[in-house]
Amino acid sequence: HERTNLAASERRRDALALFREEAERRWDLAARKERVLESQRRRRFVAPVLRAQASSWDYQPPASAGASYIRNDMPIGELERRARFPAV
Repeated sequence: HERTNLAASERRRDALALFREEAERRWDLAARKERVLESQRRRRFVAPVLRAQASSWDYQPPASAGASYIRNDMPIGELERRARFPAV
């Protein structure tokens, strides 16, 4: 619920100016803004299709629960010994 822009206060005006100068020196802000706008245009273009297909924008790689667990009747010490490289 911050409603006061402290960066614009008299006490911080110099610090804000230094920050803006450094940001302009480090980054091409106009090119960055254009890349952001282009990304937004692309996402707006595909959003209706994704909604219609009930697909998520983010890619979620398929996961196999069978490959996530060790199912073995071997004692844990023996299993760990065999899993080491080089074998112990």
